[in-house]
Amino acid sequence: MELNNKHEEMLGKMNNMLMNAPWTMKIVDSAKNGVTLQIFEAQYDEQGKRILKKHGEIYGSKLRVCKEPLRYMLAEIKDDLGNSLGLQNLLDGAITYRGDVPLDKWVGVKLALVAILVASINHEAKAELISWRIERISAEEAFYWFGKVTVPVYGVKAMQWAVIGMRTILAGPTDQKVNYEEMLEKLRR
Repeated sequence: MELNNKHEEMLGKMNNMLMNAPWTMKIVDSAKNGVTLQIFEAQYDEQGKRILKKHGEIYGSKLRVCKEPLRYMLAEIKDDLGNSLGLQNLLDGAITYRGDVPLDKWVGVKLALVAILVASINHEAKAELISWRIERISAEEAFYWFGKVTVPVYGVKAMQWAVIGMRTILAGPTDQKVNYEEMLEKLRR
């Protein structure tokens, strides 16, 4: 990535935030999938050592169609003074940056939901619709659904049902013909 002064300042702030960030997005090259966004949650073991737990990946055509809503989510990340870090610029055009990106708890949960929900979707417009709608849900809704799809309180099957339920709520059932383009026109910015 060719760095200008603004990028260098952003990378400096990012590096300062990485050790304490509750979430991390890694932008990597994968031999199989090309540019890949990996979403990790910071957790701590019994000794207090920080461990990153992977919640999903976004790559290929799903990254291409979800990129704009992801950019809006990244724009919400602010430094300690409340100023936007400009992280959305990392996903401008061709994604050239490779490395770790600190995420706050709100954006981290939303990006994890996008990664989880679009993982097995083959319909690009449906994946984009889901990502736009996740971009617009409240933090409370995001945490509620994240808990439902990742915490096996009622068992693994219930988590799978929660994924299916959330996909249905956000983009309709799979057995119906849906005019996704009409819906997307209303959501795209």
